[in-house]
Amino acid sequence: MGNLLPLALAAAFYPTLLAVVVIILTRPNPARLLAAFLVGGLATSLVVGLVVLAVIESSGAVDSGSSRSISTTIDVIV
Repeated sequence: MGNLLPLALAAAFYPTLLAVVVIILTRPNPARLLAAFLVGGLATSLVVGLVVLAVIESSGAVDSGSSRSISTTIDVIV
């Protein structure tokens, strides 16, 4: 019962993710598939974040003349 509660809560917020993980765990060599799924999600998140950042910066909504020593792109990547 203690193991099912976190899974139920996760499924309530993102059922597709839980379904993919359960399907991957039933396959042979799940560690490699889960690692690929994790890397794909990370890459997608970074690309979408950088695109949103570029759109916001190009719209002029952000003051680019501020006294920041590090660019916002480097800040997001780090």
